[in-house]
Amino acid sequence: MILSFNNKKKIVNKISKIISKSLSIIIISICGIEVNKITELRKKCIKNKVYLKIVQNNLLKISIKNTKYECLENNIVGPTMMVCSLEHPGTAARLLKDFLKENKKLSIKAASFEGKLITSDKIDILTNLPTYKESLINLINILKEISIGKFIKLLNIIVKKKK
Repeated sequence: MILSFNNKKKIVNKISKIISKSLSIIIISICGIEVNKITELRKKCIKNKVYLKIVQNNLLKISIKNTKYECLENNIVGPTMMVCSLEHPGTAARLLKDFLKENKKLSIKAASFEGKLITSDKIDILTNLPTYKESLINLINILKEISIGKFIKLLNIIVKKKK
């Protein structure tokens, strides 16, 4: 399908808005993957508030120009799909990691988080980031341990003073 210049501008504007809101971006090679598998992935992305878009390489390169994701430009080659995490930087990576187990034809080209390029072999950096809920639970546990430790020290001081 041939796009007019105005349609291309609309696509670039839409992608640029999504990119400005995203916390991390993953570029995937979709060579050899079936359409029904991509549809399945889209459904999972929608549930997890992850943006997925198959877009022409040139339009994607224009969209990431002068953004913190410009480091991905050299990896945008061949049939490409862009996946953006909108709420948590590791959501897309976790979702794709699970999806890749079932679909061996799909491969991650690269990712970007906080303006840094993450190669496909180091994608676990994103999957290991704790979610906000996990972070809050860890913080609460640390605060409990600290307060219990201080309480025990206080009890020890009181016992020593009574002796």
